[in-house]
Amino acid sequence: MIKRVRFKNPASPHEWIVSKVSLSQYQFNVLQASMSDFRMQLNNWAQLHRHNIRYEHSQSRLRNGQTGWTAIVRINEEEWGRGRAGSKDDAEELAAQQALNVGKWSKERKN
Repeated sequence: MIKRVRFKNPASPHEWIVSKVSLSQYQFNVLQASMSDFRMQLNNWAQLHRHNIRYEHSQSRLRNGQTGWTAIVRINEEEWGRGRAGSKDDAEELAAQQALNVGKWSKERKN
C-alpha cells in the first residue's frame, strides 16, 4: 500500500512540490534527493508565497590571485543566506541552500 502525503497549506518548497504532484513518500524522497537546484526551489517557494527575492553579488581577489564571489540572497529585503565560491552561479546556489536550511521556514509558517 502506498501512503500519499498531502499538506493543506504548503510552507516549504518541498511541501509545495508534494501538494502539486501526487507522490508517494518513497517517490517524494527520491525526487527530493535528486533535486540539487536550490535556487529553483527557493524561487518556487518565494513565488508561491508572493515574496520578493533578490541576489546581491560581490567579487574579490583571493590570496592565490584567483577571483572569488560572494552572493547574498534577500527575501523581502531581509538576508536569508550567504554563499562564497569560485563562480557567481555556485555562490548563488550556496546562498539559496543556506536560505532553505537556515530555519526561517518556521518564521514564515506563522504568516
